[in-house]
Amino acid sequence: GGVHALTYMSSAAGYPCEMLESAASSGVDITILGYGDPWHGLTQKLDALLVYARDYAAPDSTLLFTDGADALFQGNLSTIVDSYERIGAPLVFSAECVCGYMRHPTVHKKLTCFRQPMFTRSPQPMDRRYRYINSGGFIGNAGYIREVLASVTRLESYCEYNDQALMRVEYTNRYPNITLDLNTSIWQVMYPCFQGDTHVEEDDGVFRNLYTHNVPPIVHFAGTKALIESYAAKLFYRRRYRAPAELERIVNTPFRYMAGPGLKVQGTVTIADMCPEYLDRLRSPDADAESA
Repeated sequence: GGVHALTYMSSAAGYPCEMLESAASSGVDITILGYGDPWHGLTQKLDALLVYARDYAAPDSTLLFTDGADALFQGNLSTIVDSYERIGAPLVFSAECVCGYMRHPTVHKKLTCFRQPMFTRSPQPMDRRYRYINSGGFIGNAGYIREVLASVTRLESYCEYNDQALMRVEYTNRYPNITLDLNTSIWQVMYPCFQGDTHVEEDDGVFRNLYTHNVPPIVHFAGTKALIESYAAKLFYRRRYRAPAELERIVNTPFRYMAGPGLKVQGTVTIADMCPEYLDRLRSPDADAESA
């Protein structure tokens, strides 16, 4: 069935080129959903993912999704899939240490914060900090993801929810078939557990979790987007950018994008297309100094 790496971004707002740079440098061939579509709200990425899972992915394949404008890769796809298979659940979400996104004035009262319990026979090591769902990253069986997303879209007042609230409903109802990456073996969600909490430290060009000691292949800056540029400047791949040919390769790596009615393939897009100034920024003396 293979592995499909997916993200959603309707435009170049935020930090999508940092994410694409990290994907190209880590060898992750990621497909962009929704690029160029008008932005109406957070549920439209779930709509696009349902169409993709239904029409473009074999039921026995694996889908990896990460948010597009606030994440960085620091590991390859095989590392991510190996960690997912060791966890052993049909669908695994990234985890954070707070219960966020319960802000809708009429529907939030129907939701509770499900905190994944600690138990002795866990198929993965567990850290007590990361026990709440974050919907900005997940990996799982495509057939099961299709079933979950179809269920989500049938929820009452679906369009009034955000994706995190919707996925929390499914997680609560389907646990343990839906579980969390409790040990940061795939994702690091950077939203702080307490004031001043950074979660990670730099370790020779990667970021290692201070508590689990893992190097999560994906770092998700949920709620902390301002950190992305400074963290990207320290990652291992920036050290290779002394060679002009490597710079050109990264900014001209083509990424397939799908959009429009029926989520059709529209072509490819590059960092140079999305962020025309990006190559000059990487060539600048400041960028060289940061990545030295």
